[in-house]
Amino acid sequence: MIAQTQEAKDRDRDDYVILCKMMDIILSQTDTSILMQQLSKHQVNNLHKFISVLDDQKVRSIGQKLQQCIFQSFEFRSVEFRSSIKKVDDEPQIKSIKKPQIIDIFNQEEKKFLPDFKKQEMKYAYSEVTNKKNRLSIKKISSQQQQLLWANQANWKQFLEMCENTETLKEQAKLEIKTLSFAIYNIDKLMPDNLKKQLNIQLDFKSFIRIFIKYIEQGISQKAKKENLIYSLQLLEEILNFDELEDMQNLFDQQNATKMILNIIADYKNNPFEDDFFNQLLSFGCKLCEGGNPKVQKTIFQYFSNWSQSENIFQKFNFVFNDHIEELKMKYKTQNEKKKEEKEAFRLETDMGVPVDYQPVQDDEQLRDQQTRADILVNLLRFVQLFCEGHNLELQNYIRQQFNSRNNYNLVQTIVELLFWYHLEIDHKNYNNILKCLDTLTEFIQGPCTDNQQTIIDSKFLEVANTLLSQTIPKANKQQQDSKTGQSEDFSVEKKSQTNLSFKSKNSKQFKKQYQPNIERYMLERIKFKVMVLVTSLLELNSDSLAIKRIMRSLPIEILKKNLKSIYKKYKKLYGNTYTQYAFKHMESDIEDKKLPQGYHEMIVETGFYIYFLISYYSELDMQEIDQETSNELQIVKYNQEDENLFMDNIVGQLIRFSFQIVGGILGLINKIREYLQKKLEKKIKQPLAQQDQEKRQLLKRNYDTEIFRETIKFFAENTAHIEVVRYNQIERIHFFKQPYCKYLPQETKKEFHETVNRDSTNSKITDLIDQTNSIIQVCKHEETLAEFFSKNQFIAIFANYVVLWRDLAFMLTLFLNVFIILSYSAITPTGNNYDDYQRVSLPQLIGHSLTVEETKQVFNICGYMMIVCSTFVVLFFLLKKAPLYIKEAWRTFDDNDHGLLINTLIEIFAFFYSIVRIFLNIEIIYYLAYGALSYVATFVHPFFFAFHLTEVVIRFPTLRNIIKSFWEPKTALFLTFVLIILFNYFFTIIAYIYLYEYYQGRCETLLYCFLDTFDQAFKNNGGIGGWFEGNIPQDPHRYNYGRFFYDNLYNLLIVTVLIQIFSGIIIDRFSSLREKQMQREADKQETCFICGQSREIFDRKSEAGFKLHTEQEHFMWNYVFYIAYLRDKEVTEYTGIESYISERLNNYDNSWIPIGKALGLKNIDIDNPSREREKIASIQQEMDGVKYNVQEILKNMEQLNNQIQ
Repeated sequence: MIAQTQEAKDRDRDDYVILCKMMDIILSQTDTSILMQQLSKHQVNNLHKFISVLDDQKVRSIGQKLQQCIFQSFEFRSVEFRSSIKKVDDEPQIKSIKKPQIIDIFNQEEKKFLPDFKKQEMKYAYSEVTNKKNRLSIKKISSQQQQLLWANQANWKQFLEMCENTETLKEQAKLEIKTLSFAIYNIDKLMPDNLKKQLNIQLDFKSFIRIFIKYIEQGISQKAKKENLIYSLQLLEEILNFDELEDMQNLFDQQNATKMILNIIADYKNNPFEDDFFNQLLSFGCKLCEGGNPKVQKTIFQYFSNWSQSENIFQKFNFVFNDHIEELKMKYKTQNEKKKEEKEAFRLETDMGVPVDYQPVQDDEQLRDQQTRADILVNLLRFVQLFCEGHNLELQNYIRQQFNSRNNYNLVQTIVELLFWYHLEIDHKNYNNILKCLDTLTEFIQGPCTDNQQTIIDSKFLEVANTLLSQTIPKANKQQQDSKTGQSEDFSVEKKSQTNLSFKSKNSKQFKKQYQPNIERYMLERIKFKVMVLVTSLLELNSDSLAIKRIMRSLPIEILKKNLKSIYKKYKKLYGNTYTQYAFKHMESDIEDKKLPQGYHEMIVETGFYIYFLISYYSELDMQEIDQETSNELQIVKYNQEDENLFMDNIVGQLIRFSFQIVGGILGLINKIREYLQKKLEKKIKQPLAQQDQEKRQLLKRNYDTEIFRETIKFFAENTAHIEVVRYNQIERIHFFKQPYCKYLPQETKKEFHETVNRDSTNSKITDLIDQTNSIIQVCKHEETLAEFFSKNQFIAIFANYVVLWRDLAFMLTLFLNVFIILSYSAITPTGNNYDDYQRVSLPQLIGHSLTVEETKQVFNICGYMMIVCSTFVVLFFLLKKAPLYIKEAWRTFDDNDHGLLINTLIEIFAFFYSIVRIFLNIEIIYYLAYGALSYVATFVHPFFFAFHLTEVVIRFPTLRNIIKSFWEPKTALFLTFVLIILFNYFFTIIAYIYLYEYYQGRCETLLYCFLDTFDQAFKNNGGIGGWFEGNIPQDPHRYNYGRFFYDNLYNLLIVTVLIQIFSGIIIDRFSSLREKQMQREADKQETCFICGQSREIFDRKSEAGFKLHTEQEHFMWNYVFYIAYLRDKEVTEYTGIESYISERLNNYDNSWIPIGKALGLKNIDIDNPSREREKIASIQQEMDGVKYNVQEILKNMEQLNNQIQ
């Protein structure tokens, strides 16, 4: 359907004007009745609709194609022309098309779009028609000739086809499919319920889909119109997009959509179908299996297992693959023959000056057929890949071996063979097919499927991988290829351009390059990336050393080193020495994006990481297989994972590093200026330098290559990590690249985690680590954001990178100032008199009067200004680090659901103020704000406020923090104990108020004063309240007061002795517990592996690596956090088998993938285990009991024999 969708202002395009002129000529010079006779009603209606809306429709980019098509419609071949002219002598003359008018349009508007040889043919054909005096005019063409030209010729069909293939019509067709699909999806809402009851019609989406699917399946056997079947498949494919894809896939699978696809393919011998239908069927199948739907895969496997005709499916697939293989073989053979001809042509041109023309390109119909077959291959590769998506082991094995079929079709081997023939001619046409083959083979083995791994290792793939990784594109050819970016030309055309280039340059070396790729550089890099993904997948859970050695022989270390250095050079050119998140996922970027820097698409850093992983596998297997240079660099990296720290982390070392950074920045600027001037000088004396220092330049080049390789190894080693995991009771090592933000994990976050983690067991520690992973990742990302900001502001970065230095300086100043305060305030003047109250707090003077009051104040001011600077840096950088994290944490408490504009606005306003309140109620933020504010107050108001800064001593020393915690953590118990003390004191106060009033000596006039005095004096006097009473009114020894005796002793016993001791005991007990936990924590950190839980003693005695290397590399706890971050940033569909396994365990809160109690370093060592020892003792005891029983039985038998003998 064609809709009037464009405005009149869009009609001023050249192709639109040209099309209108041509249609005007065609309609004005053609008898409409003839068209009505020769075309079906449907075709005439479509043509009429097309013409009627020309003035209201924008036609896009069809000028050139339409001109060529119309030209073909009026192009008279000499034989056809003469044969048709003989029949028109006696025919009635009718009004016909004036061909010269069409030619005029070509000459005026579109001549520039036609190839030269077409222009010549057009001119020749036109002259042949117009210059023949003895032939009839074109106006006398009969109705039969009109029929020949317009109705029966393929050119007219091509003309209509070109009209239908305009972008506008395609968009309208897509819109029509979407509209109809939406109507089908909501079919139960199309008719009111009362009308359904009246007509007794049940419109149900599920039943309609089932009938629709059944119609397509039976349509093949019933010879339904192909176009209708294709359109139906397109509708079904579009319907899948109207809801959650997995739910719709399950629904379609329940309605036998999966079986419909398989049944049609399995019955292809009895009910054959055309390629375009097969292509659409595969496209629908890909949509149905997209994402690796497990239910659809289960249906497919059950169909293959239980249905004998499923063999035909693999026979059809195998036929398609082999058909392309044979075509590639023939093409390769033909190309070899052409090379000989080209060599001969080159010789003729160079020797005799004879130019050689090339063959014409194929016609449109052949190109369409080839395109359809190519689309079938792509969809088929994707279809069989989706069989195994999600690492379906059953289908992976069935793809290789059909266990229930008479004939087996090993599609794994077949696709490898297809890839082999594709890689012999790497051009634009084969590029996507090579990628699809690699993707499909990768999906066949990930999981892993060990049999498929071995099949690929035994095949030609490693030879293909060697060739592809060895490929390079010379810089000389880059400009030529850049001009062809995005084009997918036929090989013959590409070869022609190469041949002509060789003729012009007279460079015979071009014929010697058998495998020279004819694609852009970014395409070759993407192929290499796919190759390395497949190669590393071959080693997944593959402990067979022979397999690794075979890969080592096929992919020698030199090839890997060459690619690794090339990738690092490209990376360094784009990003310098920074490791950034922007360096990843270059494959997903738009090729046409002109804003990206040059070489952006050619740098795929992930390939470098996969190559480094492969080199690591080589080194773990046998270091003798690695060359000396690589071996040395790997050993250096292995034992120097920690950053070099020449200076200690104390305040002196920090000051030295700070000074070096400033001096280094100045020297770096000087070096840049010197290099700039040196380059200017070398340009002036370039030739003399080149002649005198040739050997020096070569030496520098060798040193540069060595340095680049060292930097390359160091870069990839620092940004990769590995962990050990357990799967199926088998421990294995996983290599992965760390996300750039992982290197910004701050030390305070690590310390905070170690202080708060639950260390009851290894599993509890692992659980806490995984639970806090998200918050740790957020901290790392925030730190990375700050680092990027500081990198753009180098001056700020100098101060931001030394926050610890400013904190240490502030603490040192605090200590000095408070000591100076103690020594500077006195109530006695230098003359011996006393200061008044104001003077003794406002006139400081150092003891001994070595400094005057003014000099003392000046010291306070200087130190105060320094304190302001340091504390300001500390507070600002603390807020930059912590405040955004607190805000994000507060925002996460609110859901992101849509509640309407007004409600969402109110929620956002409330969330904003809630975040602000959360920030200012946070104890850390309150403390640091006070820390900064009081430094100003102490400097400008009074130095006594510097005493507050001494509280930092509690933050610096964990033992002091434990003292604070010892009465803060049991605050509830302490409060209740204090309440109990108050109650008992109140009870005793009432008794004293009644019976012991005189002992207060007038200080018990009210019960309140009596209560306060009783509480106050009980803890000030020796003997408590009784000692105070005794001091006021001593007891008469002749008249002993027994009431006082019981009162004084009960008070001391209950309150002073019991309750106060309980109060103190709670604090002491908690402090003791905290100190014990701290000691246990330190012992656990120093003596036990966080991941596996094994002790230092075991690794030091029974492992070659030792405990330190084990905890810092093999079981480095933070690498597990980094690995989870790596999984979170990776597409789920790109997971390998082990990654899918771990992701599933994480989602189920299952820690069984962590190697608790296991380590590769202890794999073959019998670890001392008490339970295992007990089991051994028990088994030995059982054997002993068995032996004892047997001995007893033998003795009994011997006694019986003796008795019988006697």
